[in-house]
Amino acid sequence: MNRRASGPVRFGPLLLLLVAFVVAPGCASFNHDWNVAASYPIAPGDLAGRWEGTWKSDDSGHNDRLRCLISKNSDGVYSARFHANYKKVLNFGYTVPLKVTASDGVYQFSGKANLGWVAGGVYRYEGHADETNFFSTYRCKYDHGTFQLGRPPQASATHAPPTSSISSPFAGSTQLLVVTTADWSSVPGTMRRFERANPHSPWVLLQPPNPVVVGRNGLGWGEGLNPPASTTGPIKREGDGKSPAGVFLLSSAFGAAEPAAIKNLKLPYLPLTEFIECVDDAMSRYYNSIVDRGMVVAIDWNSSEKMRAVGARYRLGVVVDHNVNPRIPAHGSCIFLHIWQDARTGTSGCTAMEDRQIESLVGWLDPSAHPVLVQLPEMEYVRLQSSWALPKL
Repeated sequence: MNRRASGPVRFGPLLLLLVAFVVAPGCASFNHDWNVAASYPIAPGDLAGRWEGTWKSDDSGHNDRLRCLISKNSDGVYSARFHANYKKVLNFGYTVPLKVTASDGVYQFSGKANLGWVAGGVYRYEGHADETNFFSTYRCKYDHGTFQLGRPPQASATHAPPTSSISSPFAGSTQLLVVTTADWSSVPGTMRRFERANPHSPWVLLQPPNPVVVGRNGLGWGEGLNPPASTTGPIKREGDGKSPAGVFLLSSAFGAAEPAAIKNLKLPYLPLTEFIECVDDAMSRYYNSIVDRGMVVAIDWNSSEKMRAVGARYRLGVVVDHNVNPRIPAHGSCIFLHIWQDARTGTSGCTAMEDRQIESLVGWLDPSAHPVLVQLPEMEYVRLQSSWALPKL
């Protein structure tokens, strides 16, 4: 295949979908955040919160479902996380910074986002919104169209989760992977799998504990689903050789084989090619993203992990959603569950295990269960067990 063919002119929407997984991963992460946001009240006269409706291409006539989570960054600046469906089964997502002005209860906004050459380059957005309606036009080199959104129903008080579980950063999950280490600096750890019938049921241990290894310098607090849990203990940073501590969504898998060869695969899966890289250059706009180098027009990074070249350790792996929403420069990148070198050698920041364990794990994880990793030193696990509604080990 000619990687520089003029595909976007005719197949732009489809190519966007194929590229979106590596440019903007995290469908499961968006769904989790969408569900959590349903329990938050909408502030009167505020643009922030959930929006839902449709997108329509005026060029091709294609249309489908569109959702958006808007958050306020600073005065006059918002982030809009769009998540769209295409042909009912495929989906893609990206974030657009919006400059917003408000007058008499009406918001006027504009913004732009570069989705890459294959997707049509720079997309520009202009529109307006009030408390209940959101309208925007979009335009790029190959396409133009509209977004029409409204406020979806929020969760009612009678359907809200019990007060005792609201503080848990994984209240909606029914699959839980727990990794504990003896202390902050320990490399060997123990992994346990838990499952429950629904978010209000007790956790059940599925199998005996299994050995793992974490970063060569132990653990440090990372950027995940949990709020800042402690003022003590190390903080994870880029290149420190520490695995992240906290709670993290397990969003997708990757490996050397084609998806059909992976037994019981349910997670979104990325086959590794020679072009697939994870960018660890904190100055890059693609920092902490898995990208197809051949699909990126302007390479702006000086450092990345060429994932297929890693070899046997990346024969099969799971993406840990650490430092993804937002991606904070130098706070750590490219965190995975993968096959270990051996039972004594620590990683650069990932969590590693025997090959048979990662194979079993990938076959078990189900995105509909919102699977999460809880990774903590034993003393922190005990301290947080009650407030986070963690199962007894």
